[in-house]
Amino acid sequence: MIKIDNVSRVYDGETPVRALDNVNFTLPEKGMVFVVGKSGSGKSTLLNVLAGFDKPTDGSIVFNNKKISDFSNYELDCYRNSTIGFVFQDYCLIESFTAYQNIRMSFDYKNEKTNKKVLDEILDSVGMKGYGKRYPKQLSAGQKQRIAIARCLAKNPKVILADEPTGNLDSRTTVQILNLLKEISKDRLIVVVSHNKNDAYKYGDRIIEMSNGKIVSYKHRNEDFVNEYISNDDEIMLPAKGRLSNEQLEEVNSKIKSSKGKIKLTRGLDEFLDVKSEDIPNNDYQNTKTKMGVLNLLKYSWLYFKNHILSFMLVVLIIVCLIVTLSLSIQFSTFYMLFTIPGYSFLQFGILRKIDFCIVSCIIRIDIDCQGGHGYGRTHLTRSPQ
Repeated sequence: MIKIDNVSRVYDGETPVRALDNVNFTLPEKGMVFVVGKSGSGKSTLLNVLAGFDKPTDGSIVFNNKKISDFSNYELDCYRNSTIGFVFQDYCLIESFTAYQNIRMSFDYKNEKTNKKVLDEILDSVGMKGYGKRYPKQLSAGQKQRIAIARCLAKNPKVILADEPTGNLDSRTTVQILNLLKEISKDRLIVVVSHNKNDAYKYGDRIIEMSNGKIVSYKHRNEDFVNEYISNDDEIMLPAKGRLSNEQLEEVNSKIKSSKGKIKLTRGLDEFLDVKSEDIPNNDYQNTKTKMGVLNLLKYSWLYFKNHILSFMLVVLIIVCLIVTLSLSIQFSTFYMLFTIPGYSFLQFGILRKIDFCIVSCIIRIDIDCQGGHGYGRTHLTRSPQ
């Protein structure tokens, strides 16, 4: 369970912006939680703070009795890599990678081995079996989002954070993606940021409504909710929402008259009720240390550059220039040297630190920062005495 305790996030500037203002709530271990509100209400900031992309100015975030708001950058990397899955509105798939390769990255970042069978099972779980060899440009918007969700599931995260996952989709595909997320939320927590309250009330187990960085309401779905019209001899229960049909309305009026107003009228419980204070279960969080291996890093570098030849040539050129510069630095720093150019003298001594080349009026000027026995010095191109 996640507990957000008096969390505020203020962005400095000429006019400081309080994106989150003393936010307090808890999140369960599983289920689908919607965060709704107008643009600028603080929804995305809240999601970024939960994911560790941003740190709160004040307050704390506790995940299974561990204060993640105090994590170092490396600990946050491990937290995101092993515990948090993120689904973006614009998918964030690597265009030069196939669906298989995009999903495999989740395993490689954790240094876990996988195979085609496992990848096919993940694709099948999101209804994309047989699409593993396709590139993102060969997929529709809905299919891209399914691949993004599959990549997220490959990490087997405890929490999935989805920032407007259906914002770029049509109504039909939106229903498919929300049904998929609803199914996934049966065994893990999914937090969805959305502008659509109708989707929230249809699919959400809990709904957080925000405005101006504050929580306006926090409700959970009532398990005892029955939206039905029930009529007995001594009691009539009206539905919590919706209207009575003409026949039902006539029946209610008739029973009220016949009982001389003694019949009991009740209203069904609301579909959503306010969330009360909750205790966090004693589940200790173990931060799994993860780091991509060198071989995997080289593999993905090659996969990228294989499809970006110009970028590859540029990197090779930069490396060659660095090697040449380094070799010149070593050569120049090994002995005391005095150059005389007609009309100019050039003195260099000590340990060479940096070489900058520039051409001015067809004369090469070399500035060398060096460290001598009495501290730092700088040689200059000066006019020789005539």
